[in-house]
Amino acid sequence: MISIDTIAWSVQFASCIYMAGVVSVIQFIHYPSFDKIDRDRFTEFHLKHSNALGFIAGPAMCLELVSSFWIAHNGNSWLILNATVVLFLWIITFLISVPLHNRLASGFDQKSWERLLKTNWLRTALWVLRGILFFVLLAQSLRFEFIS
Repeated sequence: MISIDTIAWSVQFASCIYMAGVVSVIQFIHYPSFDKIDRDRFTEFHLKHSNALGFIAGPAMCLELVSSFWIAHNGNSWLILNATVVLFLWIITFLISVPLHNRLASGFDQKSWERLLKTNWLRTALWVLRGILFFVLLAQSLRFEFIS
């Protein structure tokens, strides 16, 4: 029988990798295109973007948050740091990114868009770095399983 810890590890790994991919596409492709959208249609475009992104990222972020705290319960310092970074990602998202999107919801605003692009680099770097670290941990654990 698979333990809840194994499920939590799997959810943590999958949600982290998934969010690293989502935030990378958003940072490198989607956000840079905001200033190319016809200003008369930007509000409609932004509404569709926000609704779709909430559906795409929201559940994964929730799973990531819960699983990060679950696997941190054993007291391992790396896993506690991981949960802290996930919490920090939520704070950045809801205290910086969401308010900037709320400003953009009423129409394109150059300063809000530029700040969104700039501040999202931190989220992108944290998710990608965590994804790489999880791949390393997975590779090490598989290597040790095959050796023993």
